[in-house]
Amino acid sequence: MNIHLNEIPYENYEPFIDQMFGSEEEALVFYRNYAERHGFGIHKYRYDKRNNKTVRRDLSCHRGRKKPVKVIDASKDQRKRESSRSECNAHMRITLRRVFEIFPEEWHVSRFVKQHNHERLLPHETLLLP
Repeated sequence: MNIHLNEIPYENYEPFIDQMFGSEEEALVFYRNYAERHGFGIHKYRYDKRNNKTVRRDLSCHRGRKKPVKVIDASKDQRKRESSRSECNAHMRITLRRVFEIFPEEWHVSRFVKQHNHERLLPHETLLLP
């Protein structure tokens, strides 16, 4: 039995170590779609450059950074809204690496953490995220 990629439901795809993408943008679109289906947004986080070319990029959960320190000015009315950040560790790291000479760029997943420390949104609610 031959199975073609277009016959496999896209919802079943999950990032895995050494998964390859043809460009940084392709990896970003893939992880954004994965995040949408699993109830979180993403943030383009850290990156490394060599010779003015990005060679590594971290894509993290939108709640993955530290909570900002809130400066309170008693003379002004302020919203009392809690930060959505929770230092979530879920992320995917992609690295530019050449394995096959036939491809001009090869971005490989070098790290993938899928555990979140917060409740995730329903898939239709992720449309409201920035």
